[in-house]
Amino acid sequence: MIPQRVVSSCRRCIHTKIGNRPRTYDPRFEEMEERVFRTTKTEPKLRTYVWGNARTGALAIPEDNIRSRNKDSPYMKRSPVRLPFCELTDTRFKQTSCGYGFTLFLADKPDEQLNQLFGAGANTDGQIGHHKHPDKPKVAAEYINRPLPISLPFRNRHSRVLEVAAGRAHSIFLTEEGCFSMGNNAYGQCGREINRDEESSHRVSAVTKVSGLPKDVKSVRCGQDNSFFLTTEGKVYSLGWGADGQTGLGHHDMVFTPQLVGGDIASEKIVDLSCAADCVLALSDKGEVFGWGNSEYRQLAIITDHPQISVPVHLPFKLGTIRSVSSGGTVCGLVNESGEVYVWGFGLLGKGPELTDADRPSLLPNSLFAAKEFGEQNPVKTIHCSLVHSAVVTERGDLFMWGSNDSGQIGLGHQKTQYFPLRVPIPSSVRQLSLGVDHNAAICKALI
Repeated sequence: MIPQRVVSSCRRCIHTKIGNRPRTYDPRFEEMEERVFRTTKTEPKLRTYVWGNARTGALAIPEDNIRSRNKDSPYMKRSPVRLPFCELTDTRFKQTSCGYGFTLFLADKPDEQLNQLFGAGANTDGQIGHHKHPDKPKVAAEYINRPLPISLPFRNRHSRVLEVAAGRAHSIFLTEEGCFSMGNNAYGQCGREINRDEESSHRVSAVTKVSGLPKDVKSVRCGQDNSFFLTTEGKVYSLGWGADGQTGLGHHDMVFTPQLVGGDIASEKIVDLSCAADCVLALSDKGEVFGWGNSEYRQLAIITDHPQISVPVHLPFKLGTIRSVSSGGTVCGLVNESGEVYVWGFGLLGKGPELTDADRPSLLPNSLFAAKEFGEQNPVKTIHCSLVHSAVVTERGDLFMWGSNDSGQIGLGHQKTQYFPLRVPIPSSVRQLSLGVDHNAAICKALI
């Protein structure tokens, strides 16, 4: 146990940096601060950090806390902050997914009494379940500013949620009992029949079990208004909106039942897939990249001049074995086995204000990411692209971001556009990162 004088000194330092305590001070924060500095013999604890736009409640921080600690900007966090909910409840989130103004959290489940699935933020389409309005019990809450549990209709109460994915206004959950969905189903993205005469097509408070999927689904992904399911054999199933060919099914129609995606990936084993909007990139076990969907911003220009592709095609990048791919709104990126980062598309690519479009992958200098710092190798491991901002995470867990910053989503303490990657000050090692439209969440491992 650290001496009390050290704890008190650290506490004074914290309050000096964050300002005065909230007017509606919660005494549980005292317990949280004690827990922060308490030493144990266990492995470093997982921590959850959030930052960016807080107007919809997507950061899962009560409004009083945001106002008291950031008076000049009550509706955003311009730097990453630890999620108070985790510290106050001893909950460890192991995965998070950011949608359009809402966030899903997946927790460890050490015992059957603990809620495992949580949601916060916009709930206008029931994307984080049915929750009553605090002042109007008969009215559903459309905005929630703290993590609330999401219940799934399990047959076995011991069943676990394995992965979560958030789209524009719908959510997909991979569990031991299959895949479930909730939220907006206007394009069939929830896996239920589209009925335009029913209000429930746009608002689905009840959970839907997605039928027609194989039993070996191992991962789920959400695009803007479509959903993807990856199997252990590397097959891809899709459904939802296909206006730009993003379902990869050879047409531009809406689909509400999962269908196997063919094209050039039919004989490949796909291990990862990325789609933030309507362009899709897939990565095979051989380290090769495939793409389909929207190419209006030259995302797929290496093989076609058409603005849309409705079937997966191989993208013949000669950049070595690829280990990570990401497709944003207008920007795409990849990382090869050497840790080199390449970007292409249109917008804030990360190469300064002069380069705003590229129809072929363009290398970002390794020096931007301190790939070799103090003689220690620290190559980039993964890349993440959202609609207007991007990020990379290194092997050591360092986070670098760039792009539009209107809501402080770059995490650098200001709202200025960031034209090249800059390291984000998180005092932990990033293990999992999710980018929303204008907010982000990261699961990190404490350094001590």
